[in-house]
Amino acid sequence: MNMNERLIGLCGPKGVGKTTFAKQQDARVLSFASPIKRMLKQILPPGDWLGERKEDQLPGFPEGITARVMLQTLGTEWGRASVDPDIWVKAAMREAEYFLGWPDSKVIFDDVRFANEAVAIRQAGGKVYRVSRTDFEVSTDDHISELGLPAELIDGEIEL
Repeated sequence: MNMNERLIGLCGPKGVGKTTFAKQQDARVLSFASPIKRMLKQILPPGDWLGERKEDQLPGFPEGITARVMLQTLGTEWGRASVDPDIWVKAAMREAEYFLGWPDSKVIFDDVRFANEAVAIRQAGGKVYRVSRTDFEVSTDDHISELGLPAELIDGEIEL
């Protein structure tokens, strides 16, 4: 990865270390999921449901409903499928453009999951990198948001 790049997207399986890596860089870390998380905070019970407890059963909700499930369904089935396939891309890229307007600023998206997200980053002059780790067991989550990006949208690899 070229550290002179101002706009970077990270993709890879959940839990591989994308956010940890991004936070270690001298950059503003953004997420395509941030607008979704802001919406969910309005309906979730008090607690760290979007952090450490993301995989825990939500009290007062049907069995099997976790914050991760709500993020996935609000983001994909509602936002992308019912409203606009680019709804979250448009919101996140507006935020990135704001920060990239600052001199010498860098932006890293730590959650590139869909082709349109990678395309938006690349069209804005950025690069997309796949993050991997040799000691990592890939999740069996088969939600569409966890299926990965086509190789032609990946500009390079980062091995942690």
